[in-house]
Amino acid sequence: MIFQKDRRETDAISLSGLKELPAIDFAAQKPLNDYIADLVFALYFNIDISNLGLKNAGQIRKKCQKNEFYKLLEK
Repeated sequence: MIFQKDRRETDAISLSGLKELPAIDFAAQKPLNDYIADLVFALYFNIDISNLGLKNAGQIRKKCQKNEFYKLLEK
């Protein structure tokens, strides 16, 4: 049996199905990595950030993008 995200607790998980599961969810990890990179950029370039939190990642990125050096990192 292949492990499914919507499995029920009564379903069994086979060892072969468990071995095939990815250990890291790269799609979920990318926004967090981008947020952390923007925070580090803001720290090094002294960009004023008043609201921290992943929910404010878009606002933080916009502030970072105003810096001339941020465009070099996007390449």
